[in-house]
Amino acid sequence: MGRKVKKMVLSFSDKIALEAGFKSSTNKMFSRRCHIVLLKQDRSSEDIALIFGITTQSVDKWCNRYLKLGIEGLKTKKGQGRKFILDVEKDGTKIRAAIEQERQRIKLVHEELEQNLEKKFSSWTLKRFLKKLSASGNESDYV
Repeated sequence: MGRKVKKMVLSFSDKIALEAGFKSSTNKMFSRRCHIVLLKQDRSSEDIALIFGITTQSVDKWCNRYLKLGIEGLKTKKGQGRKFILDVEKDGTKIRAAIEQERQRIKLVHEELEQNLEKKFSSWTLKRFLKKLSASGNESDYV
């Protein structure tokens, strides 16, 4: 990914922003990336890679991204990760109807929903979806 970052020179405001991201962020990956950039001003990529158990290329990638995009470059971009199989808005009414018919037998609900929704998913996926519905407070009587 280009040339390695030899040494990071951070301004006072950059240090404050990175320390705030490192100490008070609820997102662990963002906090870790802030910590990597903070350590880069005093240590080598090899040292940081050993501390975090990652490669030196990863250390240099995050430092380069910080230099190009600032602290926003350390955040995870939208759309990363696996997409949900079941959607509350699209599939919610069909799932609710199937649960009302067979409240006690999740296996039958699972088979019926796979046919109706024309999607393949495990019974664990269905259980997690129902748990998420009940946790949100919308459908507490379905689980």
